[in-house]
Amino acid sequence: MSDRRHRHLAAVSPDPAGFPGRWRLCGHAIGDATVLELHGEFDLASTLSARGRVMAVMDAAESAVLIDLRPATFFDCSGLRLLLSAHQRLRTRSGRPRVVRDHVLTLRLLHVTGIAAVLRPAPTIADARTPVVADGLPARRRSGR
Repeated sequence: MSDRRHRHLAAVSPDPAGFPGRWRLCGHAIGDATVLELHGEFDLASTLSARGRVMAVMDAAESAVLIDLRPATFFDCSGLRLLLSAHQRLRTRSGRPRVVRDHVLTLRLLHVTGIAAVLRPAPTIADARTPVVADGLPARRRSGR
């Protein structure tokens, strides 16, 4: 039996003209971690509407939270603000989210702003689940220990 359970967390409701939102959130558990997938475009308008749902997931998470940005098609500074808000929310409970992202432009945005040092992006879910020690390197990849 699979350890992975999917559940739909949120979706933007259609606007008055009937067009669906440009983003959606999906979540599932892998082992003891909650994975929150951000799908679509995350600009000022969408992050304002997604913020409440993301914070609700942070509040409900009982373990590690992995924020998977791989399905996101657009991510700007408003999205960074959303990630930092999620980090602050979990930090009040001694937790820290990890970000999963392999797209070079988003990674560059995370590094240039210094947010990569806080959120420690990883290219895959498996890498994000690897414990990170104080120097920021995954425990299994440290040499001499």
